[in-house]
Amino acid sequence: MTSKTMSIVFGTFLVIAMLVPAAAETMEERLKRLEEELAQLKEQMAEQQDQVKSLDGTLTEAVMPHVDKWEKIKLGGYVQFRYEDKDHPTDATKRSETTYIRRGRLTAEGKSDLGKYSLQLDASKSSVNLKDAYGEFTIPNTQAKVRFGQMKWLFGHWVPLSSSVRLMPERPLVLQELFAGERDRGLWMSHPLHNTEDENAIPVTLYAGIYNGNGVDEQDKSVDSLRAAGFVTPAGWGRPRIQTKRGSGLDNNDKQDYLLRLTAQPTPELDLGVSAYFGENTIEAWDDANNNKAKDAGEASQTYTVDRNRLGADLHYVNASGFGLKAEYVKGEDGPQDTDGFAVQVSQRLTPTDIGAVMYDTMGRTGEQRSVYWKAAWLHYIDGGTRLRLAHEIGKEHVDGQDITTIELMKSF
Repeated sequence: MTSKTMSIVFGTFLVIAMLVPAAAETMEERLKRLEEELAQLKEQMAEQQDQVKSLDGTLTEAVMPHVDKWEKIKLGGYVQFRYEDKDHPTDATKRSETTYIRRGRLTAEGKSDLGKYSLQLDASKSSVNLKDAYGEFTIPNTQAKVRFGQMKWLFGHWVPLSSSVRLMPERPLVLQELFAGERDRGLWMSHPLHNTEDENAIPVTLYAGIYNGNGVDEQDKSVDSLRAAGFVTPAGWGRPRIQTKRGSGLDNNDKQDYLLRLTAQPTPELDLGVSAYFGENTIEAWDDANNNKAKDAGEASQTYTVDRNRLGADLHYVNASGFGLKAEYVKGEDGPQDTDGFAVQVSQRLTPTDIGAVMYDTMGRTGEQRSVYWKAAWLHYIDGGTRLRLAHEIGKEHVDGQDITTIELMKSF
């Protein structure tokens, strides 16, 4: 190897030796810089996480109370679509066959630790009507409950029972007559009379209520004869007529009506109850000389204040096999005219989705022949919220008796 060649090789090794340490130093610097940048990035991410947690806490504090309120509000309701065939309609202005929306209910309910409230609207007619608007609470440190507002009369079994769970298309005749509309404005209080800490004690509960007494559904009932209503016609009247206006939740006198109800449950399958209702009603009578069914200026008139009393007893039994028995008797007094009625219903769950029921329903008024209806119904539950009902009623022993066939579909949610 020449000296020139050796010089070139030596110079090459010298350059490599100088370059390698320099490259190694550069990599260390880069790694160090990357580590520093990564540490800074971690710090920034930690700061952002703290900000997110703070924002989440602020949002939770602001939103959760409203979420809790909405979770306590429950919306529900049901729609009933009905076909009805009356072979002898009592009202000549109505067709014997008709389809209509019988119920279109929307209910909002809310609960708290000590009570609840309910608001129910009905849209089955041409306008939306208020059905229920009440609050209920438990008096602190007691077992007494109070409900106030617009609600169903707490009388007997069938009056407060919803049509969404009732087996027959309508309530018994006597309850339709004495508790038309089923609702009024007032207040009731309940309290158990048994030792609630004793598991073997028979549950007994007392209810006491006060109501306007006039109901909330608009009604305008005319009777062509005072004698038909049990009143003596004043001398000189040629065409006497009486009219009782009810509804709108307004009281038509300065008196309140009172209700008492006592319930007992001797066994888990059996419920017993007795009810009493006491009040007064104001009835206006006049001599309808021009027969226009309206009181005109100058026509003789007279106002009657009459007793409005009702007494009733009810029984409700259902066992594990699906057999059910319900019975209720009610006697009512409206001035000189008395009304009484009795209904008994037997039912049986035929399959997990089918129920059959029959009812004997009778009602009588002073001086009139009794109405007697035999009723039968079959209910099929298509799913948890859809029900089909087929029913037939045969009216006997009354001038207005009629046979009614009903087909109804109901959807609840």
